[in-house]
Amino acid sequence: MARPLDARLVTADRIRVKLGLLFIALLLSVGCSGQRIAPKYPTAVIVAFTDGFHSGVMVPRQFVPIDLLPPTYGEALRWPWVVLHFGERHWIRGEADSMWDAVRLSLATGDGGVQIDLTPSLIHACGGTRPEHVRVWVFPVTQRELTELLTRFRSWTTVGVQQELIGPTTGWWPSTRHWSLPNNCHDFTADLLAGAGIQLPRPPIMSAWGLADALDDAWVMSEGSR
Repeated sequence: MARPLDARLVTADRIRVKLGLLFIALLLSVGCSGQRIAPKYPTAVIVAFTDGFHSGVMVPRQFVPIDLLPPTYGEALRWPWVVLHFGERHWIRGEADSMWDAVRLSLATGDGGVQIDLTPSLIHACGGTRPEHVRVWVFPVTQRELTELLTRFRSWTTVGVQQELIGPTTGWWPSTRHWSLPNNCHDFTADLLAGAGIQLPRPPIMSAWGLADALDDAWVMSEGSR
């Protein structure tokens, strides 16, 4: 006949098993760092773009406050993307595009302007962007990061000045900052992305190809950290 088990031994074994499971669960929840890492839940995606000359950031329309959007009608009411970009006032509005204009801007500052466009596609021609050369980088962001990005966008616009409509889906504001080689559209793009937690190197003069390389690296890091 099998010997009956001591109830005290059974209870002790159960306690040891429960403590062991609790310890394992604690290790899994804490991890190697000894600190519990709060998960990061993306709310939306934002898109950085460059065509090798110009650059900017695109945000889903539903997250952009209504006071920033240009009045729209018809089919444009369904366009899902908002383009945010910065440039020299005359250049970004298509009023200057000659070689003389380019030379003038390389030697002096110009009036900075912030433009906002509605577009149905990630590939667009807003602000003189060349769609055949556009590259895009998609980044997931949280609500807090998206809010900070839009806060930084407002910091580039002149407070109290009414948005000027320069097209059926395009609004424009004078900027709080002059346009210059050390303060160009790529600096604007990098600053907005920094608000969303995407840090890019900021050399004294940012170029489109340097921005593209930095975005490649940031995208790889973003994918690896999610």
